[in-house]
Amino acid sequence: MSRLRVYVDATGSHTRGVRATIDGVHRPLAVLYWLLLIAWFAGLVASAATAMAAFGSLPRVFDDLGISVPQIDAMQQMGALQRDGNIPERGESGRYIAGFVAQRVFDAVETLQWIIVPMMIGTLLLQRFDRWPARSTANTWRRLLLVAAICCTGYHLIVLGPRMRSALSDYRGAVQASDAISAASHKAGFDRDHKIADPLLRTTSFLLLGTIVLSAWTLTPRIKPPGDRYLGSR
Repeated sequence: MSRLRVYVDATGSHTRGVRATIDGVHRPLAVLYWLLLIAWFAGLVASAATAMAAFGSLPRVFDDLGISVPQIDAMQQMGALQRDGNIPERGESGRYIAGFVAQRVFDAVETLQWIIVPMMIGTLLLQRFDRWPARSTANTWRRLLLVAAICCTGYHLIVLGPRMRSALSDYRGAVQASDAISAASHKAGFDRDHKIADPLLRTTSFLLLGTIVLSAWTLTPRIKPPGDRYLGSR
């Protein structure tokens, strides 16, 4: 906790003030907070990197090698599969397979967020109850950004995520059954939610990045000035 300490500077004069220290309950709380925050941000970065790698390269590789999914090709020739209202000319088979490749990472990050978000809420409440860190404009903004990130993630986990998983599962089942009409309907529903989920992920990432910066500013203890001699706590 913050302690009142007395120092003697290089001139021999006494200075008395509150020096920010991380002792007692603050130290494990700070460690837990940073672990949760960094793991959360790293998970979102991993999701974004996986999506860019899988959906950016596999469609091109499939086209270059002449690999395709027969059901996808048949539906594409029928005009059943559309992207932004247009029938894609190439890459749909690659995107279909890329979804399976990236799904494991997406599911792992989603599970991680189900663990992190409740723990982060508890950590915030403990910080509020313990009145640490001290009140400041930067700390207020840190909390606001973090709460906004929690709300965005909660909406994805509770509303968007289950709906997208259901639509994706139904779409894949329809593709395997060569049901073009059903596949087109489920794909349209998935794409509609994906247009919300993608910017939501970007927004959450920027909110967490801002939280990390403000956390480093508000939670880092001040260093005792050179030349000061510590006399003890009061």
